[in-house]
Amino acid sequence: MTTHYMDEAENCDRIAVIDYGEIVALDTPDKLKDAIGGDVV
Repeated sequence: MTTHYMDEAENCDRIAVIDYGEIVALDTPDKLKDAIGGDVV
């Protein structure tokens, strides 16, 4: 699935953040939000 909406992404087991074709982050929605200290990834 590809989305720009966190409410859709939160239904996934893992999220990959891709920048210029490279995965820069890969984890669960909760762990990604905890890593940045907020509700937006």
